[in-house]
Amino acid sequence: GMYYYVITQANKSLKWDENNLKSIFRRAKANVELANYSESKSDIKYLKSSMKTNDNEVTELEEIIQQKYQFLYRLIDSYRLRVEEEYVQTGDVDEDTLYSGTCSMPLRHFRAYVRMAMKKDVLPSWFDDMNGNNFDTVSEIAKTDEHYSIRFAQEESDIFQHYSALDRPNEL
Repeated sequence: GMYYYVITQANKSLKWDENNLKSIFRRAKANVELANYSESKSDIKYLKSSMKTNDNEVTELEEIIQQKYQFLYRLIDSYRLRVEEEYVQTGDVDEDTLYSGTCSMPLRHFRAYVRMAMKKDVLPSWFDDMNGNNFDTVSEIAKTDEHYSIRFAQEESDIFQHYSALDRPNEL
């Protein structure tokens, strides 16, 4: 409720003055809270190009978005590790996974994995809604991103290659 109101008020203000940096910042901040990351990134880019100095609040907001994306990437990789491990250890595959050979987009299986993570209470508090923007964002990454796609099988070594030893994603 409140964040949508902030966005609505910022948009009204921007109709009068499209360069109102305070309104753009407030809208960017509200969009982060609503997991509308692409919208907030667009506003941050505009703010950074319009400001004469580097504003700490804008930089902090940009870092928050980056941290949330890093978590979403790790969530995808933890899913891919789990599917790979199940396949290697048991040879059994769920028909909804990419290892079945019949599933081109295993979003249903991925959604079940995220639900399990939510039940185990291992997701951060801001990732609180399977039907919300966080799940939409992570699903879009999982469908389209070259590295983080769940459309293709990945070996553990390929996934770990992107992380330092202390920064590897954990399986859930």
